[in-house]
Amino acid sequence: MELFYGDLRQNRERQGCLIYPSDPRKIYWDVLIVLMLLVACTIIPARLAFVDKTDIFWEAIFYTLDFFFFIDIIVMFFSVQEDRKKMLEITDRGTIIVNYLKGWFLIDLISIIPLDLILQ
Repeated sequence: MELFYGDLRQNRERQGCLIYPSDPRKIYWDVLIVLMLLVACTIIPARLAFVDKTDIFWEAIFYTLDFFFFIDIIVMFFSVQEDRKKMLEITDRGTIIVNYLKGWFLIDLISIIPLDLILQ
C-alpha cells in the first residue's frame, strides 16, 4: 500500500487544494466525525425518548454537531476518493463532486436539516 501512495506523491504538490486520505489531518477529522456520530446515535435518541423538554445546553450540543457535519460535507467535496478496484486515487474535482452528489450527499444533507426549527 505504501508503494501505491508513494507513486502518487508527485501529483500532490500540483493539487494542493485536495485532501488526501493518508493526510494525518484527514485521519484525525474522520475520527472526530465518527466520535460525533456515536454521540449523535446514542444521546439524541435517548433524550428524545426520555426527556420532555430540551434545555439550551443540549440544543447547543445538537447544533454544534450539525455544524461539524455541515463542515464535513464541505470537506467531502475536497477529499480525494479511492477507486480500490483500479487502485487509483480520483483527483479530478469534477469527478469527486459528481461521485459525492450521486452517493452520500443527499443523506448527509438531510441529516443536518434542523427539522425541529422548521416544524415549529
